[in-house]
Amino acid sequence: MKVEHLWSFLVGAILRQWWLIALTIVVAAGVGFFATSGAQTEFTGRATVVIDSAVVSKGTGIPEAEPLLKNLQADTFFESVAATAGMTPSELSSGAKIYTTGTPQDRLIAEFTSPDEALAERVAAALAEAAVAEARAMGKVELDKQRAIVENTRSAIADLEQFRGTSEWERTDVVYKVWQLKKDLASGEAALTLAERAYVFNGETSVSQTVTASKDRISAAVAAAFVGIIAGLALALIRERRRLSVAGA
Repeated sequence: MKVEHLWSFLVGAILRQWWLIALTIVVAAGVGFFATSGAQTEFTGRATVVIDSAVVSKGTGIPEAEPLLKNLQADTFFESVAATAGMTPSELSSGAKIYTTGTPQDRLIAEFTSPDEALAERVAAALAEAAVAEARAMGKVELDKQRAIVENTRSAIADLEQFRGTSEWERTDVVYKVWQLKKDLASGEAALTLAERAYVFNGETSVSQTVTASKDRISAAVAAAFVGIIAGLALALIRERRRLSVAGA
C-alpha cells in the first residue's frame, strides 16, 4: 500500500470509527480507575498566629511578615520543626503550607495536610509555635533592649526607695524621682509586652476534611486511557479494513 493510500486509510478509519476509539478510551480509563484503590480522605490542620501589624510596622526590630515568611520557607526551619514532629523535613515540607492574610498582614496561617487527622492538627500547631519562636529570634535584639530597659528601671527604683536622705528636700526629691521612674517602668513594660506579643499563637487549631481520588487511582486511569487509545485505533483499523473488504467484494 502506497504511503498516500495508507495515510488516507488511517484518516478514514479515525473519522469513521471515532466513536469506537472514544468508547475504548472511556472503558479502559474506567477499568483502570475502579480497579485501583478508592477515594483518599485527607485532613488539613490549621493554626493561626495573630500579628500586631501596628507594632511590626514601626521598624523597631520586630520582623515584619514578609521577612519572617522568607525564613519560614527555609530548609533550616523545616528541619527544626521536623525533628520536633518526628518526621523527615521532606515529609513536613510536602504537606505544609504557611502564608499570611489581611491588608496589612494581621494573620499568619500554618497548615499541614495528612491522612492522619491527629497528625495534621499536631503538626499545624507545631508550625505555628515554631513561627512565633522564629519571629522572636529575629527580634531578639529589640526584645533584649526592651527587657534591659525594664530591668534597669526596676533596679533604679529599688535603689532610690532604699535612700532615706538627710533632709526633707532630699526625701521629696527621691519621692518625685521614684514616681517618674515608675511612670517610665509602666511605659517600658507596656512596650515590652507589645513587642513580645507582636506574634501570638493561642494554641487553638481547626481541622478540615477533604475526600479526593487517590493519586494511584488517577495515575492508573491515565495509563489505562493511553492503552485505550492504542487499542481503539487498532480496533478502528480492523473494522475499517473489513468495511473496505466487504465494499470491494
